[in-house]
Amino acid sequence: MTGSLSEEDRSRESNGLSIEMVQLLVSRVLHDLSGPAGALGNGVELAIESGGLGAEVSDLLDFSARMLLSRLRVLSYAFGPSDVSAVGSLESAAAVVRKFAAARSNLTVVFPEGEAPGWFSSLLPALVMIAADCLPKQGRIEVTERPEDQTWRTVASGKVLRLAPDLIPLLTGGAASPTARTVPALFAQRMAAARGWRLDAWREDSVAGAQLIVTIGKRQAEAH
Repeated sequence: MTGSLSEEDRSRESNGLSIEMVQLLVSRVLHDLSGPAGALGNGVELAIESGGLGAEVSDLLDFSARMLLSRLRVLSYAFGPSDVSAVGSLESAAAVVRKFAAARSNLTVVFPEGEAPGWFSSLLPALVMIAADCLPKQGRIEVTERPEDQTWRTVASGKVLRLAPDLIPLLTGGAASPTARTVPALFAQRMAAARGWRLDAWREDSVAGAQLIVTIGKRQAEAH
């Protein structure tokens, strides 16, 4: 599903959600759940046709169930209600993100478990989802705090890094129209902006591969 946001939509307050944005978010959620849900259905059909659960069908059902559950949990953290507390533990979010990564054999995720602003339990899983979309093959995502400059950083690294043209503009508050695939970037940007933080994002290429780097920092006027 594709869609566009008008200039009026983009100029709204950061915590405002247009109908189109809600529609795109719902489309994204349904897309992420349809694959493993369909595989579960196929496994059940095979079991009925064969009259029992063979090893192949059992493996398919187990894998699909774990993938569906991991996606449900990370989606609930990324798009669910944010923790309004000033500071909270990332332990629960870290566990959810690890299970999300474990369901993809080609993905490694390093995620902190310490304290952070409470709403980071939503923002950081959303950024991990966004980064994972950019790594179609083997890759690594690392989320770290950088106390020296009072920022957080999410780095997605891989030999193949595919960025939608609108991804970085959406993350950084630029003028771009999201699709169902990239609307999480707009959601993350607005989540940060509504709380007085900003996202910066850029791509770096090297002989070893490429990186998408997203930093989270307070707005300049509030950083001092």
